[in-house]
Amino acid sequence: MPDGKSISESSKIAELLAVLGEIKSGWGYTWHTYPVPQAKIYFRSQSGQAICRLDIGTNWVGSDCGVELKANWPPYTKVTSDQARFFKAFVAGTWEVK
Repeated sequence: MPDGKSISESSKIAELLAVLGEIKSGWGYTWHTYPVPQAKIYFRSQSGQAICRLDIGTNWVGSDCGVELKANWPPYTKVTSDQARFFKAFVAGTWEVK
């Protein structure tokens, strides 16, 4: 599991969860290869163990949080440009938002 910046500030976590909570539909599995994420966010327990992750792409997010994996990859969905910009800024990404 790669190391990275750790965020434990409750307001930042709440902000991320609020944006994720807006994405209620469109989740599904691809018939092709799972897209390559530009960044990943790992959710960890208080002991530091990874619980699940959020994959972030240029215009999509995927997550294995709370789902049973199919074909060895999680479901993903397209996001709006505003949501994509939020996720990009959240992880200090440098890619172009589509």
